[in-house]
Amino acid sequence: MKILSLNGKWQFTSDWIESPLEASVPGSVYNDLLNAGKIPDPFWGDNEMIILPLMEHDYI
Repeated sequence: MKILSLNGKWQFTSDWIESPLEASVPGSVYNDLLNAGKIPDPFWGDNEMIILPLMEHDYI
């Protein structure tokens, strides 16, 4: 059996992000975008509708 450690620092990016952002593993892109200050709180008002188009992008 092989064991692959996911410990360490992770980053992600997309075509609309200027430079890689810090990522949490396990985690979600949307939580990481919120922590980086790139999106407004999706649970406040109509902010969910503002960030909905970000689902159309690919994240690496």
